[in-house]
Amino acid sequence: MTKHVFTFGAPDGAALPHFNQDGVTHHTLILGASGSGKSAFLQELALRRGVPYEQLLREVQPTAEQVDRARERREERNTMDTKRLDAVRRAWWDATPADDTELYALSDVLTSQIPELADPTHEQQRVVFMMLPDVIIGGVIQWGLSDTEVRDQVYVFVRDHLAEVRQTMGLSPA
Repeated sequence: MTKHVFTFGAPDGAALPHFNQDGVTHHTLILGASGSGKSAFLQELALRRGVPYEQLLREVQPTAEQVDRARERREERNTMDTKRLDAVRRAWWDATPADDTELYALSDVLTSQIPELADPTHEQQRVVFMMLPDVIIGGVIQWGLSDTEVRDQVYVFVRDHLAEVRQTMGLSPA
């Protein structure tokens, strides 16, 4: 009986490790790229141009000017997104009457985290509401401030940022 043995080589020419168990040789074969793989598209493009793959990679890297322009566009987009979200945040607050039951959840969170704040004013609630991160504001818009999950997120935010919340509300540090 003929025993077939396969030998696998790594890209650098080294033989892949194998082991013997009960007289049988075993190999571990990983299909696909490990580490940083090469783009099949870029390999084909390098072949068509007749240049080494590494040279093509150097040629397709963005210039410092292109990197700066992309960074500036990203910053402009982030600024625009921030302004847009702030406008939505203000619109939600302005459209919510001071006696709306939605605000009870915010009041409860504040009184539970800041014991000396027995009855937070509408302005104190607004200050904290404006501090809430984007993801919580999205939940407020989608589900409402009194939704259990949203309320829990507000609670965690106030708990984790209590010193900042107290400072922003004009209260002494705890």
